[in-house]
Amino acid sequence: MPSIRSAIALLGATAVMAAPMKKRANTQYGQRAIEHYNIMTGNGSYRSEYFSPENVPYHSVETLMVEAPDQGHESVSETYSFWVWLEAVNGKLTGDYSGVETAWKYLEKHMIPDNKNQPGNNKYNAAAPATYAPEDDDIENYPAQLVFQDGIVGQDPIAKELQQAYGTWDIYAMHWIIDGDNWYGYGQQGDGRIASKAAKLGDYLRYAQYDKYFKKIGNCIGYQQCQAGRGKNSPHYLISWYFAWGGGLQGDWAWRIGSSHTHTGYQNPLAAWVLSTEPAFKPKGATAVMDWATSLDRQLELFRWLQTSEGCIAGGATNSWQGHYAQPDSDITTFYGMYYDWQPVYHDPPSNNWTGMQGWGMERVCSLYYVSGNEKAGKICRDWAKWVKNTTRVNGGEIVHATNLEWSGNPDQWKASDFDKSNRNASLHGTVSSEGTDLGSIASITKGLLWLSMKDQDQEGLRLVVDVMDAMENYKDNLGYATEEARLDYSKFGDEVYIPYGWTGKNAQGANLRNGNTFIDIRPKYKQDPEWAQVENFLNEGDAPTFTYHRFWGQTEIMVNNGLLDIYDVPSMLGDVPNPGPSPSPSPAATFKIYISIRSIF
Repeated sequence: MPSIRSAIALLGATAVMAAPMKKRANTQYGQRAIEHYNIMTGNGSYRSEYFSPENVPYHSVETLMVEAPDQGHESVSETYSFWVWLEAVNGKLTGDYSGVETAWKYLEKHMIPDNKNQPGNNKYNAAAPATYAPEDDDIENYPAQLVFQDGIVGQDPIAKELQQAYGTWDIYAMHWIIDGDNWYGYGQQGDGRIASKAAKLGDYLRYAQYDKYFKKIGNCIGYQQCQAGRGKNSPHYLISWYFAWGGGLQGDWAWRIGSSHTHTGYQNPLAAWVLSTEPAFKPKGATAVMDWATSLDRQLELFRWLQTSEGCIAGGATNSWQGHYAQPDSDITTFYGMYYDWQPVYHDPPSNNWTGMQGWGMERVCSLYYVSGNEKAGKICRDWAKWVKNTTRVNGGEIVHATNLEWSGNPDQWKASDFDKSNRNASLHGTVSSEGTDLGSIASITKGLLWLSMKDQDQEGLRLVVDVMDAMENYKDNLGYATEEARLDYSKFGDEVYIPYGWTGKNAQGANLRNGNTFIDIRPKYKQDPEWAQVENFLNEGDAPTFTYHRFWGQTEIMVNNGLLDIYDVPSMLGDVPNPGPSPSPSPAATFKIYISIRSIF
């Protein structure tokens, strides 16, 4: 049905649906994928350790978990996207697509607010979308001072066309995070209303293409001096870190903002292609198709601008230096007037050091190349594949790959005419700073390599993907696939969390809030977690705590990769006879611990 196919298309599963039909689960890879699906979903009942009783897909099975979600049974919008991916591949393998409908239903129920939960949108003033508040790298400069001054914030050029297209001022978009078990104690939302079109979601997603305060794009210095946007001079046409909307609880006013900061790991040129070229998926907004067509080209240019000589992709770009339209250093190069940022938004740790960002962004570029033949995407993917092959290996059944990168230098000043230029970015480098075994990341990275290798009939690339996925079986357990992780970063449980002096209160867990509180002080329920003892021991100068995490997104990446190997019958491309099973287990002396700091998972 159209709603299902729209959801799949927007979330990047178009190529799965478009694959030629064949005998279901014809290879061991298909059987692995189906078995994995059944473990994760409780044979499709969603009564498993991966889901709450209300069918919220948890970020991880384990509860003591701090990454971007700061408790394992929280969930985020990306988790629901991975759930749709999981169901799409299972549907292709089994012929039963009902799970896609189920996933989309709960996505809408849990993550897209209904009318009563976004009051006041009919009072929204598109000529004055929000009040300016500066961001700052120094936490002690918060709370920010609001600036009530006319002429600083630009106009919102798409609000009226969205209202005309859908007959409502409400926003059809997902919140980022939900507390799956109500662990924090603030309640949960969701009314079960089932809407239909992912194309509609793509229409509203255009708010992520705009500068945070709708200012003009390019050379935007000084919050008072930089011109407020008018018409279509405030979109950068990239998928930025976020967009947001809200208003008064009494329904008497509303606001909307975009985001000035972009990261290559969050781009989705495949979605831009689908939304701008496929008739069934074109949004209703008057300028939506044109906007997504522009976005497709702009996203590919961003990847090319930030591609190092090694082939890996650097961070991103911002239209608002330091979040308050500051003046960057003179050596910072630009992309359509936006400034290069090697660590967009998150600096502790830097947001682009973790190589999972390589897989997320580039998998969408390479799947675009596979389904559309876009040669710009193909060029980016071929150069990136060299980096993947140089940094990934399987030895004695053990997967070893780059887990973190360090960055140096700046990209060349961007000109669209330089897309095919050789020897670009001679001073921009991504250097491997650590190796290990991060199963979700390497499944994502090799999935990107798979799309390219199938399109180009690259036997070396296909063999590496198959070798990695065969070795993946050595990391299998009763919940899926996992490695042990030593969490040195959990020392931060004892670090102070900034609360301005004089601000006091009590949160829903009963913690007294005041200046000087630590992370654990304001989350006392963590002391009831079965794993708390080892964290407490670490804070008292004991050994680093170790965890074996089963993250929903990582498990899905593995399941999908196995599923694609079956759907496209990759073994036959290699002339393989049926594989009798996994490679020999790694040496007992091998370590699977990943020493990581808090990273930008979502």
